[in-house]
Amino acid sequence: MHKSFLLTLLALVAICSAGRAQDFDTAIFDEYELPNISRKMAPHVANHLNAVCRKLRTTSVKAQTINEGLIAQVVIPASELFAPNDTLLRSSAPTLLTPIVNLMKAPGHYRLLVAVHSDDTGSPEYLLDLTDSRAQAIQALFLRHGISEDAIELYPMGDEENLLPNNNRTNRASNRRVEFYLVPDQGLLKSLKK
Repeated sequence: MHKSFLLTLLALVAICSAGRAQDFDTAIFDEYELPNISRKMAPHVANHLNAVCRKLRTTSVKAQTINEGLIAQVVIPASELFAPNDTLLRSSAPTLLTPIVNLMKAPGHYRLLVAVHSDDTGSPEYLLDLTDSRAQAIQALFLRHGISEDAIELYPMGDEENLLPNNNRTNRASNRRVEFYLVPDQGLLKSLKK
C-alpha cells in the first residue's frame, strides 16, 4: 500500500508541474479527473495554498507547500491525535482537524490524501493495522462533518516511511505522524480564475 502512496504523490507532482492530467494513470484516482494546472494558473494556486498553509500552522501543526506550491502538506504528530497504541481520536483531535475539515467543505475544491505513519515498535502487521485503524478514525471524523468519502484517500503506512532512524524516543516520536495532502481540484481552479 505504501508504494502506491509514493507513486501517487510522485505522479501528482509530475502532473501538476507538467499540467498533463490526462497522462496520469494510477488506480487511486480512477474516480477522479486530475486538474490540469496550467503554467499561467500555477502561481495563483501556489499563492492560495501558501495562504492556506499559513492559516493551518500552529505550535503542533506543520504546514507547507510542496511541488512548487501546487500541493499543501500538513503534518500533525500522531501523539496529538491519538494516545499511544490507541486508535480512538483524542478529545482534543477535532480542534486540530477542524481547519482541514473546513477546507474540505468547499465542494470540489480539494481532494485529501491521508498518510498515517508509525515508528518501528511492533510487528509490521501490527503497525499496518494500527495505522489503518487510525486512518479510518480520521476519515470517520471527516465523514461526520459531511465530507464525501470520495474526496478522501487513506494510506496506512506502518513504519515504512520513517523520517529519522528509530534509535531513540525523540526520533520515534517524529516518525509517528499523520500527513495530510491537500490536492487542488477543479472547484478551486474555477474559483481562482474569477
